[in-house]
Amino acid sequence: MFNPPPGNRHRSTDTLSSIIDGIGAYRTHAGSARGQHKRSYKVAPRHARLVVHSAHSLCLYVVETWRERKKGSAGKSIEENRS
Repeated sequence: MFNPPPGNRHRSTDTLSSIIDGIGAYRTHAGSARGQHKRSYKVAPRHARLVVHSAHSLCLYVVETWRERKKGSAGKSIEENRS
């Protein structure tokens, strides 16, 4: 199994953090949840797919990381799990 160096993993999680910020900004500016803006935005299907697939990938990463950590902490004491 490929195990990237810690620096690369941190860069990847920083990139995921940027994706979260971008999705939030995209929703704020292009979404209709906050009422009508003075200017309406027309979202191209390719942009919508990019946002949806990015969000899906991020959620899958978070769930898989949580499962992996949960599996690794099975059988440890509460104090060991906190470290």
